[in-house]
Amino acid sequence: MRGMVIAVVAVLAVVAGGVAWRLVELGSAKEPVAAPPPVPVTAAMATSRDVPAIVTALGTVQSIDTVNVTPRVNGRIEGIYFKQGDEVAKGQKLFLLNPRPYQAALD
Repeated sequence: MRGMVIAVVAVLAVVAGGVAWRLVELGSAKEPVAAPPPVPVTAAMATSRDVPAIVTALGTVQSIDTVNVTPRVNGRIEGIYFKQGDEVAKGQKLFLLNPRPYQAALD
């Protein structure tokens, strides 16, 4: 019987020690960290204006109008007076053909 009393007292001591340790732990809990201060916000009137749109992408661009240039005569090209993609006007000089064969035929 005396062994049983000692066992009960030992169990009660362990339980009381656990409860006391938990109470001490709760009492020494750190204060919660305060939230950062709010960020100030400014307001402005909404306005309408053009905003540049820049698109970076891969792709193919095709001209709306294309023209096939066909010569009236055959000959060696000596000079080109435009670059790919340039706009050309009616009557503008585009190519220079070697004039010597035609001059020789004329003579």
